[in-house]
Amino acid sequence: MRSNVDIAKNLESLKTELATKYGDAETGQSVFSFIVNVVESAVKVWHDTGKVDPRVHFLLDDQKTDTEKYAPVVNIDKAFESPNTHAECFTYLRQYAENCSAKAACMVAPKSIISYPQVWKGQGSRKWKLDQSDGFFVQFEAPALRKIWFVPSTKEKGRTLCRSPEALDIGIHEVLPRIFKEAA
Repeated sequence: MRSNVDIAKNLESLKTELATKYGDAETGQSVFSFIVNVVESAVKVWHDTGKVDPRVHFLLDDQKTDTEKYAPVVNIDKAFESPNTHAECFTYLRQYAENCSAKAACMVAPKSIISYPQVWKGQGSRKWKLDQSDGFFVQFEAPALRKIWFVPSTKEKGRTLCRSPEALDIGIHEVLPRIFKEAA
């Protein structure tokens, strides 16, 4: 296991997909950089502390967002306590994304705090393939694209180390329902 996971390299295939979905390379690169920054920050905090705070990072529209009113990060520490708090959270996030004119969002949440939904407990085609690894989920949300990864971690010589992000099927392992309305 290594502590210097190259996130940009691991997510390279996403760059082309984003450029295609957004219709231009510049916007695709901007969104790609946003995702890489969120994941790299989470990996760094995880290495330093062995945990990350559950949050949703928003890629705000510089032209439309009232930054006095809307922050680029929303804490969601109670979101995964029960089906009720989960429903309230994603309803709030949908409204927040719309009100702040966000272009995209990226959620980071440690597996250890998720009481609901425990997406790693599926059977059959939903079966979790990453053993009982500790780690955190990263879920990317945009009108045209949704992705989810799990960043597994291990203890090695007393240090917490992250491994490369593992892509998951969003239809099976989503931690939050769709935040943005689907692009037409």
